[in-house]
This record gives sequence, C-alpha cells and structure tokens, in this order.
Amino acid sequence: MAVDWSELSGDILLLISNKLFLLSDYHSLSLVCKSWHFSAMQAWYQKDHSELQLPLLMLPFDQTTNTCNFFNIRDCEMLSLHLPELHNRYCCSSSHGWLITVDENLDIYLLNPLTRSQVQLPTHPFQSVYTDLSHPAGAVSFLKKAVLSSSPSSSEECIILGLFGKIGRLSLCRVGEHTWNHIADSMVVIDHDYYFDVTCYNGEIYTVCEHGFFTSAINVFRFGQEKKEWFLMIQDRVEKVYFVESCGDLLLAVKPMHIYMFHVFKLDQKIDDWVKVKHLGDHSLFLGHNHGTSHLVDGDSSVISRNCIYFVDYYWDSYPCSKLYNFGVFNMEKKKAEINKLNIETSNAPPVWFQQLPMLDL
Repeated sequence: MAVDWSELSGDILLLISNKLFLLSDYHSLSLVCKSWHFSAMQAWYQKDHSELQLPLLMLPFDQTTNTCNFFNIRDCEMLSLHLPELHNRYCCSSSHGWLITVDENLDIYLLNPLTRSQVQLPTHPFQSVYTDLSHPAGAVSFLKKAVLSSSPSSSEECIILGLFGKIGRLSLCRVGEHTWNHIADSMVVIDHDYYFDVTCYNGEIYTVCEHGFFTSAINVFRFGQEKKEWFLMIQDRVEKVYFVESCGDLLLAVKPMHIYMFHVFKLDQKIDDWVKVKHLGDHSLFLGHNHGTSHLVDGDSSVISRNCIYFVDYYWDSYPCSKLYNFGVFNMEKKKAEINKLNIETSNAPPVWFQQLPMLDL
C-alpha cells in the first residue's frame, strides 16, 4: 500500500525539521508539498539563526569520492556533501554563499554547494598566458582570490572582483556579461606591490597591497567616484591582509609575518581615514581564502567567543617539507591565539570559510 507522505503529522514533520542544519535541507523539504513547506518554514523561523548562520570550514575536495567535508564548529562535526562539480577544479575562494572555482582549462565557475547551481564566467584574457595546465600550481597562480558584491541568485546586480596572476592584477565582470574588464588605475602599483585582498563596499572597490619599499607597510586603494590611496605603517612585517565588513563598517585585519596575531583598522567615514581598533565588541570575524565575514555573538553562546578572529593559516612542516594548514582563534583582548593543526597538504585547495545563504536566497 502506497504511503501519502503529504499526510504526515505536522508534529512529526516539525520534529524532523528541527534536526536539520544545512539550509539546502530546509529548502529541499519545503519543495515536497504545501504542508511540508509550512513545517520547514516554521522550523526555520524557530531556529537560533545566530548559530545556524555561522560559517562552515570547507576542507579540500576528495577527488576519489567526489565529496567535500565541511566542519561545523557549532557541533564540532563533519558534514559531507557529494559535489562532483568540483572534480578537477581548484576552489580559490568563497563569497555570499557561493564558491569561486577554476577547472583544468582555467575556466571559472561560481558554484553553490548547497543547491549545486552553477554560473560560468567569461574567459579571462590571462588564460592564454598559463599554458602548462597540467601543473598543479597553474590554477592557483591564475586566480589568486575572488569575491562577489552579492549573491548571483539575489535580485541585486552581482559583480565579481578577481585578483589574477601571481601579483594579483585586478579585474571585474558582471554576471551575464561576456568579458572581464581590467581596472586601469590598479596597474600603476603592480611593478613593486602585491595585492592581498579586494572587496566592494558602499558601491566602491577597495584593494590592499604591500608597499614596495617597506615590508612593514601597506597601501590601501579605493577605486570609484572618490578615488583615494592610504599609506599605513604596521608594527611588524606584513604577511596577510583581509577586508571584512562588520556592523556597517569596513575593517582591515593585518596579520604579521610568522606571528599569530592581528592588527585591526576601521575606515572612519567621518574623516575618511583608517583608525586602529582594539575591540570588536560583541562580534567575531572569520578570515581566510574567503570573503571575510563578521558575526554577532550571543552573550550565552558556548559555540564561539566574542571579540575574536577565527582564521585559517599555513605553516611549513620540517620533514617532509610541505605546506600545511592551521585553524586558529585570536582573542583581541588577551592578544593570544589558540592554534589547531589541520594536517592538510597544500597540494589541494586551501580550506575556506563557507557562509550559508538565507533561505529565501536558495
């Protein structure tokens, strides 16, 4: 006798819904029928969104099983997703719930790992420069990092900003367009400087690079109607720099070379200059090969700590000499970091923080 699953008790459906974690699971449940849609939405709005929306740490793709593991810091568990779309691809970044990937032909795709939706981007002019596609570093040096201005599935215009080449030349394209456009003004600094990161804030593009003459200094550039360049001296030699938006402000997190700590600056919009930040308040940051994110931490949360920076970093193993990755938490108040080794070799794509999308965006 066939079972009519649409007649399943609402209480049982709600019990099932409350066991879900991934937003894609809620989305799939809501598509079955009207009663299941109601239960999925009801369970979703009863969830603690502050913890549900915490990023997942995406670990390197397993080419043999076509699966990718995501570490859920809320429950300290691994979530495994079947993603054959990532086969023979390098994931260089994540932004607004999408992965930015490069295949063996250096074609660029946006991939939503929860719905498995894809968007192919135009061929980049630099593609012809990288002829040895069999070399594992080809895709890595081709597209260093990319971020999105918004989700491609939202109603907003989606702009992709990419740092191409070993020194990170800046290009952009819009979803639906057929070409990449170089930002001409960004070419003036490429002879001596190295781009660390790029972001879109209040409709304008910001980049940050190392200064050609001072290893303990950085240049920040704004491209848009009000172009500007800032020169910032840092106390230590600079290794990495990240942009992240928090509470409507644009922050700049600077990691010194071989030191597990961060200097944080905020763009003060009243004086249009960068000022030092000593405290993140009730928020914490998630930084790495991803679009940096900020999250409000509930006072009773036992999952993450406020006023901290969660980051992914690499270290060199002495024998055999290989590049491995750490997961760390830096406390801004104590100025100390707790480090956990991930034992992931650099032959694969680096781990990235993946931010789940709101349910209406799936």
